[in-house]
Amino acid sequence: AVHRQCDCSLCDRAAPEAEATGNPLFDVFASHRCKSVLDKLTDHHIHHVFIPAGCTGELQPLDLAVNDQFKGKIKALFTVDAFKSILTLSRETSSFSAN
Repeated sequence: AVHRQCDCSLCDRAAPEAEATGNPLFDVFASHRCKSVLDKLTDHHIHHVFIPAGCTGELQPLDLAVNDQFKGKIKALFTVDAFKSILTLSRETSSFSAN
């Protein structure tokens, strides 16, 4: 069983006696190598594996086939929403200045 050694809200949502059943694969993105993330994995007896830079296409095919399209769609939606927010703010600021 996993020993619960931390009090973070993420860990509180996990089943207290859950067994680790897999090894997560991470690319070398900086947040994946963050000490606090690695400590949480270690605290829960989860062995992690880093995929070397430049090997995503070979070792994480879903990252290119599925996630890339998903990320592109999310980025496009965010860009449109951000543009609309800036435009609205600009209009509000212009009308405020005119008064």
